[in-house]
Amino acid sequence: MTGLFAEDPCTVVAPDGSLRVTRKALFAGRDLIVVAATPDAMILPGDEIRRELPNGTEEVFEVIDPVFYKTGLTGKGPHYQVKVRRKGAYAAHTGGNYTIHVSGSNPRVNIHSQDHSVNVAADSVFGDVASALKDGVGDPRKLEEILASVESMKRERGGAGYIKAYQHFVSVCADHIGLVTPFLPALTSMLGGG
Repeated sequence: MTGLFAEDPCTVVAPDGSLRVTRKALFAGRDLIVVAATPDAMILPGDEIRRELPNGTEEVFEVIDPVFYKTGLTGKGPHYQVKVRRKGAYAAHTGGNYTIHVSGSNPRVNIHSQDHSVNVAADSVFGDVASALKDGVGDPRKLEEILASVESMKRERGGAGYIKAYQHFVSVCADHIGLVTPFLPALTSMLGGG
């Protein structure tokens, strides 16, 4: 294409980091980009539009609202008018859309943030409480009573009976609360039915 679209080549990058298309575009202000369209052109919300700047960095825009037009009032051919939000300028092929794979139990991802989350592996917390009690409670009858209350909490987890089971557990292990104090945040986090 000539004229309006002859100025700036751009690249459209999907959220998963894959390249959707490379086209010519008119950068019409801070929040609008007009991209030439062909049959293979696809632009979706969440994509990025990137253009190389003279200093070798890439200016990156997040796609907010792409609208396809077959033709325009001025006779332009098929094109997208894309409302965008400027994300910044990054070294070529860096910044912006990343592919992050997370696996395992209790995974965490923090990007430019502090981690204040608490992950609870419910089955393991009950086992950990039982182990701490077995190591610290000397009276076998009291240990049996407290372990029964731990099993009751485990059975009732996620249901309406968990609160009552938790209250019973706290009352029967009152003399040994120091042993279970490290586990109380995890146990109380389940009071909401989790």
